[in-house]
Amino acid sequence: MDFSSLDYRLISTIASVVMTLAWVAYLHLALTQYMRANRPFLVIQHAHENDPSALCLFVNLSKEPVHLQAVIARVHRGDDCTSYRITNYERITATEQHVQSKLRQGPIQPGGYLVLGSFADIMLGNQSADESSNESTTDQLSQIDSLELCVAVVYASKKHHIGARRHFFLEHLDEKTKIHAYSIFTEQLVRRKHRHTVREWVKAGVDPWQEQDTADESQSQSSSSIDKTSNRGT
Repeated sequence: MDFSSLDYRLISTIASVVMTLAWVAYLHLALTQYMRANRPFLVIQHAHENDPSALCLFVNLSKEPVHLQAVIARVHRGDDCTSYRITNYERITATEQHVQSKLRQGPIQPGGYLVLGSFADIMLGNQSADESSNESTTDQLSQIDSLELCVAVVYASKKHHIGARRHFFLEHLDEKTKIHAYSIFTEQLVRRKHRHTVREWVKAGVDPWQEQDTADESQSQSSSSIDKTSNRGT
């Protein structure tokens, strides 16, 4: 037996295996970096300090623009939970300025942000502007335990809606109220298992068009029935 030939084949086989493993590792690293670079990343941020009057920002740290479609606030008071739609569907004119900030909707460029309002206004909804209320803003906030903010967006490279969610809790000390986030991170709802949840947020945000959608669906069903009847006639 030629040991030199056997050694050569053994070394060649080992070199081929090492080279294959190196290429697999390289491709895995490249794929991971590509997916990470193209993965949407959304942030719901408390602007400054821990005061409820501070602004709430929605920030797009993704590589591509996102279209903000629905923002839902869920306010917890003990066992009671109240939901508010922060997105606005008021009719506006073509010449009106700051349309995006008024609707709290629309495309947000990479690195851009949108002010959703102050946390106090978000938690109290229309109650904060109710002059007939005998309770002060401080008294109303003292009844709130926590806040959940849910955002649904359309991302350029995704066929389905994606979302972001963040939870805050209120700390009531003497006559002052502080708001804190449960986590330093905003929960990213981008996986398949999250689609149903985000889709429900979008449905909750399009109530003004529910009757129109129903009418369109009925019209589509009627057209389908007419087509079927015509085909049978032919």
